[in-house]
Amino acid sequence: MIKPSRIAGVGAVLFSVVAAGLLVTGCGTNGPQYGPLPPELASTTKVGSSDRFRIGDQVMVTFQATSGEEILLKDHHEAIKEDGTITPPFIGSVVAAGKTPGDVQRELQDKYDKIYRNMTVTIIPADRFYYVTGEVKKPGPEPYLGETDIIKAISAALDFTDFGNKHKVRLTRANGQTQVINVQRILDDPQYDVPVYPGDKIYVPRRLF
Repeated sequence: MIKPSRIAGVGAVLFSVVAAGLLVTGCGTNGPQYGPLPPELASTTKVGSSDRFRIGDQVMVTFQATSGEEILLKDHHEAIKEDGTITPPFIGSVVAAGKTPGDVQRELQDKYDKIYRNMTVTIIPADRFYYVTGEVKKPGPEPYLGETDIIKAISAALDFTDFGNKHKVRLTRANGQTQVINVQRILDDPQYDVPVYPGDKIYVPRRLF
């Protein structure tokens, strides 16, 4: 005969396995969701003509013929890399961070004038924002208003929920590079803080226990 205590033990193990499976499944459905930027933010976070570009800013370079000639270059769109540069076609890297849109446009025009005749280059800055999603109290886009870091970014999202995993926060840069950050370590010692740039995505996963 199987003792009742053994049956209870087996039942406890089965319950733990099922609960863990449900928890993992729940986490899988709560992954990062990055929707479009609300109009009220988009209207207030665009790079102005006199503003200076920052790392992570999204930039579009457009090409237009001025004399009816066919221009084979497609519009070029990219985020300013962490070394401060963009890389439009055929001219190599160009430093954009720290310069105004007008400064970058003039520099690109000079470079392309050596390759193409009768072509106008235009710089179109994009909106500045970053996302904080997952286990924060106010997930969604946040306007990038100046230099910030991951602690301030999470604070702007009204901090972690009770289920937020502070040890495995995922930061995805605008260029696709991803790193896992122990925010609890930063809270204990601010020297480990990490900067956040326009276009970055911060995802706070759910704790398993």
